Amino acid sequence: MPFVREAILSDKEFIIKLLNTESENGHFLKCDHNIMVEWAINGIAIAPNVDYIKSIPGSNDVEYSINGTPMIKRNIDHAWQSSVTVNAGTHIIEDDMHKRCGFVILRNADDHVEIYNLAIEKECRRKGYASLLIRGVENFAKTLHKPVKCRCYFKSTWMISLLEKSGYNEIKRGARSITYEKSVP
Repeated sequence: MPFVREAILSDKEFIIKLLNTESENGHFLKCDHNIMVEWAINGIAIAPNVDYIKSIPGSNDVEYSINGTPMIKRNIDHAWQSSVTVNAGTHIIEDDMHKRCGFVILRNADDHVEIYNLAIEKECRRKGYASLLIRGVENFAKTLHKPVKCRCYFKSTWMISLLEKSGYNEIKRGARSITYEKSVP
């Protein structure tokens, strides 16, 4: 039976490796995922209206902006280690042998909950793990009375199909991506 738990800093390398693999396959933006995963695990990802986040060269500090106000978080590798958010942020799915199989990163925006990233290891696919993670996001959004949104690159045909089968509706089509939304009663 698969098990979903909150991500911790020791999951960081697993998440980054999977993000990098799927970026190379065209499913995620190619960028430095190190900082994004750090703030996702440590709770900044769920803050509404995050404008940007970037590392400060030569330190473990991060500069980010929320609603146009620049902020600095000091020594991210240590200071945030115990501040993982309980209901939103990053979650890991493990199989019954406690092997990490995938993850979902959420963003709790003002008017919706966003599936920011979701990835499953290749050898763990077609076992219902992605559907389980999506249902978990929907259950969380339901407690907040918010819809769930997800943006997919056209290349992500598997995820697009899964969202459509799960009752998500296309609400916006861009040059490279489609945004989906589902109201959860």
